[in-house]
Amino acid sequence: MKKILSLAFAALFAVGVAHADTVSFEKRYGPEFTDWNGEPLSLNQFNPTLGSLNSVRFVFGGDMLADFDFSSTPNANAAQGITGSLDGTMRFVLPVLLANAESSIFLEAPYRTLILGSDARAKVRAEGTSSMSFVTGLSPFIGTGSFDVLVFALANTKTNGTGNMGFDVFSSGSAKAEVIYSYTPSRQDVPEPGSLALVGLALGALLLSRRRA
Repeated sequence: MKKILSLAFAALFAVGVAHADTVSFEKRYGPEFTDWNGEPLSLNQFNPTLGSLNSVRFVFGGDMLADFDFSSTPNANAAQGITGSLDGTMRFVLPVLLANAESSIFLEAPYRTLILGSDARAKVRAEGTSSMSFVTGLSPFIGTGSFDVLVFALANTKTNGTGNMGFDVFSSGSAKAEVIYSYTPSRQDVPEPGSLALVGLALGALLLSRRRA
């Protein structure tokens, strides 16, 4: 009898326990030639009809690509060793919502060396990620509109080599911003079907036990 009662109370307790949920939005930019001076990535606010917002997390990603195009001059007869490199930064800023809220990614690719006979082309890629979270001051993220995360990108390419040569270098990049909202749903009073079945089973067993007694 006590065991059945315990089961019934446990089932009812399980129905009433609040659970957290998440919803996310993502925006991408690029690939576009660098440098960038504050390109907007528009993200949705958290809709308050979903429930109570608990925390906000941002995940940022970025990559850069340097395209080196080398060529020997007509007077260059011997092969040449040419080295190209890429490094850069991407900065994600939330100027409208929170003062001085920003996150940076440092992007660096290994050196790429070519043996140049007449013409050669090489691509060097760098990528990285960063994140930032908020658990207080969440009101600017709540609403039915959107807000902009601004992304700045600065690429730095270098070439090293000797001899007579010409070259062109083009750098481009891509960026991604994702916002993840963790919240408690507003309709906690509506049990899930599995929970209702558990409660029915426990109460049925309780009534059967009482009849036998």
